[in-house]
Amino acid sequence: MQKFSNNFDFVRLLAATLVFLSHQHVLTGHGELLLLPGLSAGAVGVGVFFAVSGFLVTQSWMRDPHLVRFAVKRLLRIWPGLAVAVFLTVFVVGSAATSLPLGDFLSSRATYDYFNILRFKIYYVLPGVFEGNPYPRGVNGSLWTIPIEVQWYVILAFLGAVGLVRRQWFLLLIGFSIVGLAIFGPRFKSSFDRPIYELGAYFMMGILLARFEKIWRSKSYIFFGVVSVASVMFWMIGEFRLSLLFMIAYSSVIFGSSKLPVFRSFGRFGDFSYGLYIYAFPVQQFVVFCLFDRIDSLTLAALAYVVTLILAGLSWHFVESPALRLKPSR
Repeated sequence: MQKFSNNFDFVRLLAATLVFLSHQHVLTGHGELLLLPGLSAGAVGVGVFFAVSGFLVTQSWMRDPHLVRFAVKRLLRIWPGLAVAVFLTVFVVGSAATSLPLGDFLSSRATYDYFNILRFKIYYVLPGVFEGNPYPRGVNGSLWTIPIEVQWYVILAFLGAVGLVRRQWFLLLIGFSIVGLAIFGPRFKSSFDRPIYELGAYFMMGILLARFEKIWRSKSYIFFGVVSVASVMFWMIGEFRLSLLFMIAYSSVIFGSSKLPVFRSFGRFGDFSYGLYIYAFPVQQFVVFCLFDRIDSLTLAALAYVVTLILAGLSWHFVESPALRLKPSR
């Protein structure tokens, strides 16, 4: 897609902001920010991220169905920004906020364990950091979704490599199976790995929307009506997660694919959504650590958001965008 030809930069930034707001409530001791009973703003934001990611990454595969190039592109999109965020979290945020002597902090095994995030094994604490915060010890709780995202990149690559992405109806069957596991599986098996399938259902919906794009674009009003009616029906019979899955996934992709004058220009300064997502939690915790009893909650949130947005901009221009320029061409 040509630059500024859609609204996806706005959609992703909105999703990251919803996650930010949800976490801000938790990190200041107010619990989750709920949009509806049982539905947090963060859950909606993460669902949007996975649906949009499934859609755009599948488009990338269909444009260039090459396994190695696909893997390199995905790695260049996720890993460089994450690596810099991890180093800054340890050596700037952690070093400033730890209750331990700096030498003990830097030599601690737990500090070195934190770098396992660079191989997508998420650690959430650093020794002595944020122990007195309302949400104690959590350093970057947002990162739990990244290994799941990577797992679904692998699944998509496998589906593409064996030719199932080209076979629309087989792909549709697989998609319905994943959605079924996500919605109904946890009810029958207590040890079911729920997050990978629930978020995977959003990713799978994005895959299907990419693969069937010609159909829903040519009959957009009919398709929107069907999805809306289905979502309402699922809601009325108590299948809330299924209703939200259909509405959030479809709305995110259909709005992101549009070309509304104001929203499509959000990316003119860069795509800050990933940086906002990976930097927000430690910045919020650090601002709370420094200023929690000194300023009101609204000012606290505004300050954390501005600082995070600045870091996201720097990440895009000096880390993420240069890395993306290394993407292999066909």
